Amino acid sequence: MSGFTWLHLSDWHQKGDDFDREVVRDALLEDINQRRKISPDLDSVDLILFSGDLTFNGKADEFDAAYNFLIKPIFKSLGLSEDEGKRRLCLVPGNHDLDRSELQNLDIDISIKKPKDIDDVLRTEWKRKGVLSPFGAYANFVREHWQSSFGDEPGYAYARRFEVNGKTIGIVGLNSAWYSARNHNSAGETVDYGQLVVGERQVYETLNKLGSVDLVIALMHHSFPWLLDFDRDIVEERLSRGCHFIVHGHQHQPRVHVSNSTTGDVVVIPGGATYDRRRSADPRYTNAYNFTYVDFSTGLCTTYLRRWSDQLSKWVDDLQLHKSGCYSFDIPKTTNHLSEATLAAKRSVIARFTPALGRRFCDEIDLSIKHHLEEQGGIQLVRHEVNYRIRVASGDPERFGIATNADSQVVALAKTGRITVKPLAVQHFKVDGEPQPPSETNPNDVTYWVDLPNTAARIDYKYTQFLRADGVYLLNMTRFTHRFKLRFQKDSKLEYDFTPIGGFPRTVPKKDDLFEIDEMQVSDLCHPDQGYLIQWTWPGWPHTTSE
Repeated sequence: MSGFTWLHLSDWHQKGDDFDREVVRDALLEDINQRRKISPDLDSVDLILFSGDLTFNGKADEFDAAYNFLIKPIFKSLGLSEDEGKRRLCLVPGNHDLDRSELQNLDIDISIKKPKDIDDVLRTEWKRKGVLSPFGAYANFVREHWQSSFGDEPGYAYARRFEVNGKTIGIVGLNSAWYSARNHNSAGETVDYGQLVVGERQVYETLNKLGSVDLVIALMHHSFPWLLDFDRDIVEERLSRGCHFIVHGHQHQPRVHVSNSTTGDVVVIPGGATYDRRRSADPRYTNAYNFTYVDFSTGLCTTYLRRWSDQLSKWVDDLQLHKSGCYSFDIPKTTNHLSEATLAAKRSVIARFTPALGRRFCDEIDLSIKHHLEEQGGIQLVRHEVNYRIRVASGDPERFGIATNADSQVVALAKTGRITVKPLAVQHFKVDGEPQPPSETNPNDVTYWVDLPNTAARIDYKYTQFLRADGVYLLNMTRFTHRFKLRFQKDSKLEYDFTPIGGFPRTVPKKDDLFEIDEMQVSDLCHPDQGYLIQWTWPGWPHTTSE
């Protein structure tokens, strides 16, 4: 393994007993448990990031309930022990993790008017502890379960380091909610938007604690627009320069923002609310969460976007947010030294594979091809017999298509009457054993389209083509495939060349008394555009079509 995967949850808003919350939670646990069906990249989840608002009122009983009702079951769904799950979890407080009833008991009255006011609070211990005191239940909760893993002031900021597959991952946990609920409008309602602060000191000191790491993720609750302008400017710049990723919650709208600028390359990944309510009046605020996979060997990342479907009563690919339910991009800050040509090549790879990630994978493709050299009216042709056996993995319902075209030169020979064979003939196309009619057909090509249900499906497709005795056949994947088998029976009078494409292994020649056969089998994940360019020649070919 050369990658790193994290699970991002946010805004659970734990309150009392709630049947709707239980329904959504149970489906969430099942979705996490079945994450390998989303992508094999998610087999091992290295970190769990929770970006705030674990509770609704910041009370001790709510934190205890959230731990037992959500966090511990998630550990189990990931196949982790409680101790190992705790080790992999990082969280930060949100504005709902602040106990607002404690605000009226504060002995400290602060007013933020300029950057110096922020620094004065954060560098003066008694002032900092004072403004953090409404997070007392949150801090006690963290100390109870994680002791000193989140530093001496778990309600403030921390830096943690993790070793994953030979890479060092740094997590910077920040409190963006410490100035929440301090501003009100004329009606007495809380106004936080554009009024909150993080503080340059909080970011600067925490980043410095990390030391040298390979990848840095900042974890906070609020996005930058919620900060006072003068605080946002410096905090956003510091985090953009010092981090690869910024992961946050609060806005209840999942997104992926890839930013390349003079202040640094950074990817911002907000999480939707894991639970706001079961049925949202506005689809933009539907319950959501995500996974992100970072492949260090290729320099590519993919965020898998999940959303709650109350109609289906399960979590599904967020196709409303992105057509494939996932979004791929370069690892930020690791490509600055590359040429524009190299970057363009990497982006083209992303563009090519992103559509395939939105299609269901194949569990297996078993392909058999037979060649036989035949003479037709003094012309040598190759009878090319193909038999596909495909198992398409379960997933969302989708259309599955296969198209086959006849050899144009063989078609021309048939039209002039020089040969009598049919250039292309389909023996059968079956789905789960049931024959299917072609969707489009003419003498020279045939196309099949079938609507697959959400269960696994078996496709059997057998056809015969006549090809030139000096020809080429391109065999390439169109879907990600877990297992691929090939059995190619040669004609002994032809000479063959198998050229692997996209890193495919070479075939293994075998001989018996009757046939020459090339075989291969791949049990690792095969990607689209892998395959073979198969060429053959017949020594007498120059004399076949010149007469």
